[in-house]
Amino acid sequence: MIPTRWPVHPGPKEAESLSSWLRRLAMVYGFSLKDLIEHDLGFCRRQQQRHWLDMAPPAKLLTAVAARTGIPLERIQQSTMAALRPVLYAYFDRKFSACSTVLMAQPKPPLHLNLEKWILRHELVNEFTACRRCLDNYPNAAVLLPWRLRIITSCPEHGVMLEAVRITGDTVEWRKDVEELAPAIVSRLDLRTWQALTTGSVNLTGGSVPAGLWFRLLRTIWDELNRPLEECHDKAVLAVWTGISRLPSMTKDFWHLRSDRKHAICVGTAIDMLETGAAVPEGIDGRYFAGSRRGIINIASFHRGEDPLVIGKT
Repeated sequence: MIPTRWPVHPGPKEAESLSSWLRRLAMVYGFSLKDLIEHDLGFCRRQQQRHWLDMAPPAKLLTAVAARTGIPLERIQQSTMAALRPVLYAYFDRKFSACSTVLMAQPKPPLHLNLEKWILRHELVNEFTACRRCLDNYPNAAVLLPWRLRIITSCPEHGVMLEAVRITGDTVEWRKDVEELAPAIVSRLDLRTWQALTTGSVNLTGGSVPAGLWFRLLRTIWDELNRPLEECHDKAVLAVWTGISRLPSMTKDFWHLRSDRKHAICVGTAIDMLETGAAVPEGIDGRYFAGSRRGIINIASFHRGEDPLVIGKT
């Protein structure tokens, strides 16, 4: 029986998921993850809930892991999706998203109301999306928590697209034979999203913005681009779709891409065009991409003083 404090307890890597970290800890002692959870920590694995360790594990389990490793509880909590929810959902409240505009002059009701489906990849326990290079030395490699988010489609460190992979024991099977390089616009978009998740803010041409605001801007742009064109008379939306249609990747196969990849290409193109001046934003939140921070007081006034991630930011 391992004593209360494990003698060897390497800490979690940056952005590593809880299940990945505990798996690597179990390897140190020749255990499987299942054995570590059930026989040492005393928790029965709930087979009916996929990825339960990474989603919202019991508080008692996290406390037990903190006691065994000496790692602060707050740091361990950061390895779960529950810790990301306040950031990811901070601006997904309908009362704020319904009045957010970037490309369009007038706000529209949000299209994507099922946030769980919009944000999270729904994957099997042993099949998920990952970076081929990051998992090069699996099982010693870490499985990162942000890979479970649909709004991240590439690896900011290696510049390649995330791919579907199946892991059985120590065997790694990739669905594709070779890696795929990420388009520049996708890499830039994912680098900022990664920055939001790891530092809590994002650097835009209009200045640094909180992570919660960044995710709301992503959703707003995607919603605006998904409006029927016959209902849209905003020049910025039409300009962005014209720019998307001229991309080298815009072939007949584009519309058969997974929704997460279409999201990355479309939103990434929109932001690139806004920041280079190829498209002029007509919405109040377009100022974040237009290099202007004037009127931050006007934004706070626009939200009637209820916007905690904007008020007081300079």
